[in-house]
Amino acid sequence: MDGVIFNSLGTCLITLINLKNKPKRNMLFWQERSQGNVPDNMLYLLHGKLPESRVVIQNKAEYEKITGQLGEAEKAKVSYLGTIYPFRRENQHRKRALTFTNSDQIEGLKQIVEALPEVHFDIAAIMEMSSRLMGFGHYDNVALYPVVRDEDTQKLLAEDDLYLDINYANEILEAGRQTFENQQLILAFRDTLHASKYTAPENIFAAQDFDGLITKIKKVLEDPSAFNKSLRSQMVQAETTAVSNYQNELGNFFS
Repeated sequence: MDGVIFNSLGTCLITLINLKNKPKRNMLFWQERSQGNVPDNMLYLLHGKLPESRVVIQNKAEYEKITGQLGEAEKAKVSYLGTIYPFRRENQHRKRALTFTNSDQIEGLKQIVEALPEVHFDIAAIMEMSSRLMGFGHYDNVALYPVVRDEDTQKLLAEDDLYLDINYANEILEAGRQTFENQQLILAFRDTLHASKYTAPENIFAAQDFDGLITKIKKVLEDPSAFNKSLRSQMVQAETTAVSNYQNELGNFFS
């Protein structure tokens, strides 16, 4: 057996240890979180107990925590690789913003809608909307989607280029992940943030800092380079990486 790639220090590693004819190369993809110390079974690999062993860690903070406890010889056997996301489209910088919510508690909605008449706001829910939220239907730049259909959900994900994570209560429709994969620019208030993994710190505003969020929206819509810079920060926050980085790592492993 030339090489094995595995993602568990439990059953997978024990199976490899018990094999009579062990692989020539072993690569662990570590996707868990250590509890402060480098796991003993990982040290087993890094100390050369199995031939040509390497560890790939897919979380930057975890990578830094692990490698910070290793000597130079062991550290050389550990790599960091981010995540390859299945992006569905490019952002087109359109003046269209989306919010998925099952709550009528949407931070600063009135102020934001009234301050940005040039922006179209889509608000969708998987349940019926309260009369309070339905009242926003009188704004010319607001469209409401109570009990939103799947085809409308996909349409909104494809047509809107800003996502406002400004609703209280639970996240619905995996909004953070879905809007990120559609490369919508995600903006949020600190108290309403659901998708911290996909939201750059520079795009998170203090509670009730309506002016800050409004100013940000105006800036990115007026300046494509600022829009793209914010999108890149979002990619960094989500630890996005390219397919080529995996190809290089695996190519070197099997060469």
